[in-house]
Amino acid sequence: MIPVPGQVRKAFSVIISVRTLFFWLVIAATLLSVTFFFYMISPLVALVFEDCRQYAISSEEIQNYESQPQQIPKILHQTWKNETVPTVWKGTQESCIKKNSEFEYRLWTDADGREFIEKNYAWFLETYDSYPYNIQRADVIRYFILSHYGGVYLDLDDGCQKNLSPLLQFQFWLRQTTPTGISNDAIGSIPQHPFLLSVIKSLQAAKRNWGFPYITVMATTGPLFLSVTWQQYIASQQELALERQSRIRVLMLPDYKGSNSSFFYIVKGNSWHAGDSALFTDKNLWFAIILVFVILVALKVVCCSAKKSKVQSSTRFQENNIV
Repeated sequence: MIPVPGQVRKAFSVIISVRTLFFWLVIAATLLSVTFFFYMISPLVALVFEDCRQYAISSEEIQNYESQPQQIPKILHQTWKNETVPTVWKGTQESCIKKNSEFEYRLWTDADGREFIEKNYAWFLETYDSYPYNIQRADVIRYFILSHYGGVYLDLDDGCQKNLSPLLQFQFWLRQTTPTGISNDAIGSIPQHPFLLSVIKSLQAAKRNWGFPYITVMATTGPLFLSVTWQQYIASQQELALERQSRIRVLMLPDYKGSNSSFFYIVKGNSWHAGDSALFTDKNLWFAIILVFVILVALKVVCCSAKKSKVQSSTRFQENNIV
């Protein structure tokens, strides 16, 4: 049967209406996708402009610490794969023990860490064992230990120039890093601080392989992961409910290292860094990477949506013109 002109016009009218409706649905879906994507990366974008000043531990607070009650317990935690600390870090380890002789000291080995997770956080053991890099387990164990016991965690390459008691007046602190954000090599916390609980809760969702060892570690357990979680924590306004002394405080770089009045000195030994670490050395490069990534994803969403729209419209047209 051959369609009459009126039927053809009606069929075309229906097709055009459907195509128009589908076009606007695609546009709406694309806008929602892009909006959602921007929402998801907003903590990463915020990091580009974060200078940590509003969270900084001031010189006055450090000098007048004796007028404030101690919050963080005097426990010093460090980790290594076994009980034999490399010679390069013997001096830094001993400096922190001597400068903080009144602290309880605990060196956690890999075996200690796994046993601790298995005993106290069995729900996380499978994730813990499945990390492809040992440094990820070393990152993770410090979050769980500090949340469980409280105290101060230091990487072995952090040597102590003075006693850490001025930093015990806060409920949680860590240090500023470059090019932006916070680091996880020096952390102080009370047991069960809400930020650490948020960090632990976020670990499983953050676990993925980003293709490069350095990026994978940084984004799943390391400083980048911690910094993004920090921005999300701040954005959720959980900080507003805490008094000033209870909030996350940041030890700024001049107080962290670099002068005789700094708390720490550093002996380099981060051998886990892969060659791709050179990518992340400049704040402007961070911004460029984020911007390019956003543009590429947005273009991919738009192109895929347009291609899908074209294919479905063509299919409908063929179906409506079958005799």
